[in-house]
Amino acid sequence: MMRLLMASVLAVIVLLASGCATIAAHNAETSRWQALADQVIERYHARHVYIRVQDGTSGMYHCENSTLELGTSGTNPRGLLAHELGHAVLGHCGANYQQELDANAFAVEALKVWGDSQTAAVRDVVLRLLKVSRSSYRSPVHNFCAEAADVLRRYPTEPDPRASGDSTCQAEIVSVRPAPNG
Repeated sequence: MMRLLMASVLAVIVLLASGCATIAAHNAETSRWQALADQVIERYHARHVYIRVQDGTSGMYHCENSTLELGTSGTNPRGLLAHELGHAVLGHCGANYQQELDANAFAVEALKVWGDSQTAAVRDVVLRLLKVSRSSYRSPVHNFCAEAADVLRRYPTEPDPRASGDSTCQAEIVSVRPAPNG
């Protein structure tokens, strides 16, 4: 009986320790994303935003409580954070196509705050939009190809970041940039 009790106590201790480690890791990850958000918020003298890290690849800014949900499971959560911070800094409540365009352009500026060159930031934002356009995700508020073209229109000195032969969103992008050279 004593052995069973000791085994049970040990199992509880192990479970608690692993839970504490998981919570500590989650808190550290949240702090890392919060620090990036704080840099942008301070730079633009905007209202504080609270980062809530979650599984998944999507993000959403909630203006009513200044909370930003950030999915960190995708390949570019930093770009997603930059976009969602655009909604926060620009004071967007609700969602419409023009706000998405503006948040994409702001994402370039946020990435520059974090040390990216303008060329790298435009590339990051456009490639993220192109990747989503190739996915099965659909939204009534987004036209990802037109959004990618809009970023290139707003930054006319930056090159089309698509690889040679990539025709993703060709119709939209060709209106603001010639096709990449092969």
